[in-house]
Amino acid sequence: MRLGGDEFAVIIEDIESADALDVVVRRLIAVMQQSIVVDRITIQVTASIGIAVCGSAATAESLMLAADKALYAAKAAGRNTFRLATGEKGTWITGSKCLSTAAESDKAL
Repeated sequence: MRLGGDEFAVIIEDIESADALDVVVRRLIAVMQQSIVVDRITIQVTASIGIAVCGSAATAESLMLAADKALYAAKAAGRNTFRLATGEKGTWITGSKCLSTAAESDKAL
């Protein structure tokens, strides 16, 4: 779903585990890193991804808001990265910590 000029939402239902979430996010980043050639001009695209787990927000609006905040944290951290929104104060987690936090969120559901 396209949200704005360069922002899109990807909704994933029934993700099996934190490991599966990590695979999806890393695949998205890898696909976005591939060069695109248009009229003999090579275009390089990067991706910053904000993630919110359904259990971390009570409504669709708060889920989108959490993902948006995580997105801007990922953008601030550099290109081709992701952040997972956790907690109400807006802490950001990446890498293996992201996996363990998502796994904990799985347990909370």
